[in-house]
Amino acid sequence: MADTFTTVSSTSFFGRIRDAVVGFVVGPLLIIGAVILIFWNESHSVRVLKSLKEGAANVIEADEFDSDNDGELVHVTGDTASDQTLSDPVFGISSPGIRLNRNVQIYAWTEKESSNSSTSATGSKTTKKTYTYEKNWVSSLPKSSHFKQPEGHENPTELKYRSTSFPADKVTLGDYTLDPELVSKLTNTKSVPLEKDSVKLPEGAQISGDVIYIGENPDRPAVGDLRITEDVVLTGPTTVLAGQGPKERLAPFETKAGESIGLIEPGTKTATEMFANARAANRTFTWFARLGGFIVLLFGFLLFLSPLSTMSSIVPFLGGLFEAGIFLISLLAAVVVWTLLVALAWMVVRPLIGGAMLVFAIASAVLLIHHIRKGHAARKAKLASPATA
Repeated sequence: MADTFTTVSSTSFFGRIRDAVVGFVVGPLLIIGAVILIFWNESHSVRVLKSLKEGAANVIEADEFDSDNDGELVHVTGDTASDQTLSDPVFGISSPGIRLNRNVQIYAWTEKESSNSSTSATGSKTTKKTYTYEKNWVSSLPKSSHFKQPEGHENPTELKYRSTSFPADKVTLGDYTLDPELVSKLTNTKSVPLEKDSVKLPEGAQISGDVIYIGENPDRPAVGDLRITEDVVLTGPTTVLAGQGPKERLAPFETKAGESIGLIEPGTKTATEMFANARAANRTFTWFARLGGFIVLLFGFLLFLSPLSTMSSIVPFLGGLFEAGIFLISLLAAVVVWTLLVALAWMVVRPLIGGAMLVFAIASAVLLIHHIRKGHAARKAKLASPATA
């Protein structure tokens, strides 16, 4: 059952002005950071696409090692292999494979925060925050000393056992040796079955299925209990797109476009499929970074304009409308700047897409200017109306 704790705090109008001034200083820093992030992300995305295009045009099918392919991008399929038996020295668990992983979870208190605020007629701001505490299995131990209400929600201060990996020293693919950077990208794992006779159990531990459980009762976990599982990346059919180096080694290939190509996937795949999967992964990463950059940009503009929002809150009814206007202006400004940066980056590689985005950015800028002028005219009319009366 969840446990909750609520706090109510009040910030005076002058305190809010102080916070707004801080936002006025921090806002531009966030905007600059967002611009750097957005520009880097778009430049990186373009470089990756150009590198993949370059690689697709020059890749060599290599059924077996050929010294003439040294320094070239090769497409290789085959079975990975390792003659090493991997072992977790703490628990005595061993398995053949490419990488043995120890996964540790702890049953601990977690904290979630929610808040809502209201502004009085005098401009002071009252904030109500609710902290919810629940017990969950987590991979990272929360520091209960940082909780708002640590009493009654104490967690252990450290993990006795940590998640870690035990990689094979050498992994081969047919005649080739795989670079560790390529091997680290293989994530097709299988759970390692636990045998009571071979597992070294520490004091207070027991085996429950394929889990090492450290605690009294797996069905009724207590704070501080641990559950530990082990899985292994198995050898088997694998496809690699990488550079062939000396000593029959496969490693990431440096393209003229500026990005490296080092692709590895389980199973047998064509070069076309590998490049298509890489482009899809690049799109996903790019859009997540775009969203992050846009959110940082929006918050930067909101903080920069926060003094205006704070000053308007002392006027009944006007404050809410003004805050909505500030948000709309910040949103439009973020859209304009974000779209301009994305468009400029894409003009290099995709002129049609970049041009369309540039037109959209200009249209958004016109809308932003129109909205600001319209708001300014409306405020002038309100100020002039008492005088004319």
